[in-house]
Amino acid sequence: MGPVRVKNNWLVARYDDVGTVLTNSTLSKRFSAFNTDLPLQKSVIYQDPPDHARLRSVVQEFFVPKAIRQMEESVAQVVTDLICRTKRNQKMEFISEFANRLPITVIASLFGIPGEKHESLHKSSQDFVDGTNPNLPGRRAAFQQTKAVKALRQYFREAIDELQKCDPSGLLTKLVIAHREGSMTEEELVEMCVALIIGGADTTTNLMGTGLLSLLGHPSQLHEIRNNADLMKGAVEEMLRHESPVQQSTFRVTTKALTIGGVEIPEGQSVIAIIGSANRDPDKFSDPDRFDIHRKPLGHYAFGGGIHFCIGAALARIEATVALTSLITELPDLRLAKENLNWTAKLPDAGRWFGTSLLDGSDRTTVGWRHHPTIRGLRYLNLAW
Repeated sequence: MGPVRVKNNWLVARYDDVGTVLTNSTLSKRFSAFNTDLPLQKSVIYQDPPDHARLRSVVQEFFVPKAIRQMEESVAQVVTDLICRTKRNQKMEFISEFANRLPITVIASLFGIPGEKHESLHKSSQDFVDGTNPNLPGRRAAFQQTKAVKALRQYFREAIDELQKCDPSGLLTKLVIAHREGSMTEEELVEMCVALIIGGADTTTNLMGTGLLSLLGHPSQLHEIRNNADLMKGAVEEMLRHESPVQQSTFRVTTKALTIGGVEIPEGQSVIAIIGSANRDPDKFSDPDRFDIHRKPLGHYAFGGGIHFCIGAALARIEATVALTSLITELPDLRLAKENLNWTAKLPDAGRWFGTSLLDGSDRTTVGWRHHPTIRGLRYLNLAW
């Protein structure tokens, strides 16, 4: 099916059409072209050339694959520490005790942010993402996003000088130098910090949660990876395709009439790419609803595409690969906790289970999905070993 109009947006779902939306230079990302009241307008996420290239170039060197590979050892150390905290307990609520903590620890370390600040930064980041839920009442959503961004902006404005002293060669120092040299304004500097913290946490958390759940729901494939850890890298790509952490793109605005999939979309229209649908398009991926770690899902759009391809993609891949490999290696009896649960997470509304309901016979459940139509992730995942 070609593009369809739903309320004030054109939704594009087929793989080839989504590719057009993500890469076509006549589509604008500027908020000012559509709505001037939304947050993060000055961030790199919502800029067109040449401003997009100007801002992205300042931080690019910290996120290229070579730089990320050099971080692999420090990522592995964080993973080891998180596993050691819970290993003796023989149980873990994976999202709060692991998946939330790893990404914020890693991205915060690039800024030199001390550990005692990680929890509050993660909470503000999570509040912002939750506030993007279109099912929330408009005023509540706007308030939640504004409050979260305000807290993050305030933190960075107050911390910039202090953090710069701690790591003169780090990411924050690079941003401050760019500001002083006139490559970015003070507002753009703060917005870049906020955007990197938000983007560096949520996507990877979702990837690890749904990825681990997929492996536990396919024990034969999990067994293969335990016997050959080299398979994890490809498995992570399949996780990204099969349960895309971000199910749809942020909007783009047509700067002139554009034909997509045989449908003409007039100038000045909001266009949204449905990434989750594109990544399960049977014209691109055979038997797309099947999870298969041996698939080579080349060209999936889990990290977007074009000039706005996620700058943190390599970091997310490394974190997920290292974390999931370590978990299934260090905890060889890792499994869903379906019996004698001691956790108090209440039964969510309709969720997606693997085969049978993951209930323990009481009012508790093993897994709960986030109630967000554009974010694919878990609220909690109870594990045992």
